[in-house]
Amino acid sequence: MVALLLGPARIFGQAAPGMSGAAVVWGFQRPLVIQEGVRFKAVAAGRFHTLALASDGSVAAWGAGDFDPRTGPSTDPRFGQAFVPVAAQSGVVAIAAGWYHSVALKSDGSVLAWGRDDLGQTDVPVSAQAGVTAIAAGIAHTVALKSDGSVVAWGNASGGVTDVPAAARQGVVAVAAGADHTVALKSDGSVVAWGLKGQTQGDVPLAAQSGVVAIAAGDFHTLAMKVDGSVVAWGQGFSGQTKVPAEARQGVVAVAAGGMHSVALRKDGSVIAWGAGAKTNRANGEYGQSVVPSSAAATVSAIAAGWAHTVALKADGSLLAWGAGTQETGVEPHYGQSLVPVVSPSGVTAVAAGWNFTVALKSDGRVTAWGANFDHQTDIPVSALSGVVA
Repeated sequence: MVALLLGPARIFGQAAPGMSGAAVVWGFQRPLVIQEGVRFKAVAAGRFHTLALASDGSVAAWGAGDFDPRTGPSTDPRFGQAFVPVAAQSGVVAIAAGWYHSVALKSDGSVLAWGRDDLGQTDVPVSAQAGVTAIAAGIAHTVALKSDGSVVAWGNASGGVTDVPAAARQGVVAVAAGADHTVALKSDGSVVAWGLKGQTQGDVPLAAQSGVVAIAAGDFHTLAMKVDGSVVAWGQGFSGQTKVPAEARQGVVAVAAGGMHSVALRKDGSVIAWGAGAKTNRANGEYGQSVVPSSAAATVSAIAAGWAHTVALKADGSLLAWGAGTQETGVEPHYGQSLVPVVSPSGVTAVAAGWNFTVALKSDGRVTAWGANFDHQTDIPVSALSGVVA
């Protein structure tokens, strides 16, 4: 599925009859109405829904769960994560998407959360209602970084996911959320991690206790990039995602963590990947997401990792993608997420990889999305026609 908005009169998905002056995109129960002229500046992808932050501070959402959970069907599994509350229709400065819940940070430092709440992931505590500067969302937990350098976490408490350790109550400058673990980068270059220690995500190695400048959280593993350009990895490593190759022990400038694979961008513009998909054998569940094509050996400027696919943005604005979805069968996980469409061969300035779909922003402000679309998560509203800022 490819969605490319070409003009005000064209949208994708099912349009309501008689629409005038606004885009109407259908998701599950309720049509999403976004006035034309609204411009987005950030996007976030959950498992089956998409969030977009507009330049006026309002949040738009589409995909699964776009109904009022107070009146929607009690048996529906989508939980209203794409039904934006009134409080998130102004003053928002950042967004994050969990699997089935949505999070917004407001300009006054307060946090809003909505969607699935069976484990308390949308029950914002008093401590996160002021002074928050950054947010992150895992499968069923939410994380907030405060201006005093402390971390607050709530939601799924199994395995200590929300039990913030003393070391993360001061001096933190960045946070990341995996499926069931949380990671914090401190101002002294050390990393603190906690969660399902049975899978060792919380066991930070000595090499990541100093000199770290960036972090990334996969489903069940963590990556840390150090100031010397080396990568440290730990956590669940059944697929080899924590076995850092020699090429990623120097010269790395960016990292991305997928479901069960790891990706690094080197300063020479080459890409290195390891873990699941180190070979291509779809019959055995190997989708090739870690088999870097020769075309990604130079001039790559940015990387992104989905559950089982990898995306690289090149300096000339072209895109490369490999792994699951190099064919479009409609059978999990092959939804065409690695099939870069003809409408997006060049001029791309930013890219994001969802669970099983891909989104690209072009230099002319247009947005292209492709891959899984069973809940209309790639049906881009007409308001994303132009002016989007990654």
